[in-house]
Amino acid sequence: MLNGTCVVPSDALVNDQQSLVLGATRVTPCEASIEPPPVPQFSLRWYRSGLACGGIPEKRTCASPSKTCVSPDQEHGFAQCIMHLGEGEVTCPEDYPEDVVLYDGMRDERHCTPCECGPPTGSECSLALLSFRDGACGELITAGTASSHAPGCVAAKPGETPKSMRAIWQVNQPGSCEPSGGELRGEIVLTGPSTFCCQTRPGENG
Repeated sequence: MLNGTCVVPSDALVNDQQSLVLGATRVTPCEASIEPPPVPQFSLRWYRSGLACGGIPEKRTCASPSKTCVSPDQEHGFAQCIMHLGEGEVTCPEDYPEDVVLYDGMRDERHCTPCECGPPTGSECSLALLSFRDGACGELITAGTASSHAPGCVAAKPGETPKSMRAIWQVNQPGSCEPSGGELRGEIVLTGPSTFCCQTRPGENG
């Protein structure tokens, strides 16, 4: 009936002793409309990397038997280090004073808070309630108004029998709701830490 459709009332209403009542209009709360975001293009990129290897170095490679050498074409950007696997504090020896922590992976723990809607504001609704003496909503008998402030009541006229009725929107302003939520929480967690105790590279000791 709220879309202007002509409605024939029940037999209980078809007499000249009763009135027609339309309840006050109500504003329903907003519901958050959540559209899945596009899948982000995520790529893992490390800005610092290390390579650990094991084995027995060749003897008499360096001038001093107590040292291990790196070939001249690999010296740039490299340092000799001692690797300590796993978490925990590591105390580096004096001849390997630089400690560097590197990771072998990462875990994405980011998420967004739920989207929510505040109460509706700025809404205004009112309806015209009409009754007719014929069954096709053609011969008007009475008219009344229902709004969000008060219900509508159309008193019956003596000797008149309403055969049909119709409710028509006069004002239908739904208002708006203030959105909230959708805030980013969490962080990228680095996993698999290893500590490298490294010798000072030439030119980096000040």
